[in-house]
Amino acid sequence: MKEKHIEFLQDDIKAGKVAIDIQKPLVQSKIQNFQKQLEKEVCSTLPNAFWDRKKHMVTLPYEDGFKEAQIPTKARPIQMNKDLVKVCKDEITELLNKGLISPSKSPWSCSTFYVNNQAEKERGVPRLVIN
Repeated sequence: MKEKHIEFLQDDIKAGKVAIDIQKPLVQSKIQNFQKQLEKEVCSTLPNAFWDRKKHMVTLPYEDGFKEAQIPTKARPIQMNKDLVKVCKDEITELLNKGLISPSKSPWSCSTFYVNNQAEKERGVPRLVIN
């Protein structure tokens, strides 16, 4: 019984030492450098490296003679002020460049809007919501 208690105490001491070591400036610096290296090397060359794990592709039939007036949706466009329109265009451009979305001429559409709650205010960027 005492031996097991001693083993538990030794494990606690090791965990405590690791927790203390992680807080040291040198270790924090190494962690931050590794994070920057990952972001630079992996995320910039493969921006959607982590998005392709569960990929669902839907193919819709091509409609010859499509007209804007025939958009099969009941949703009305939601008005945005000039600032949000700029944020929206920038976000769409960024997602297109990263390959996370692709251009489409589908007759289907959905409404989108931005939420600017407390969490978004702290981040400094409104969150896109697609209905």
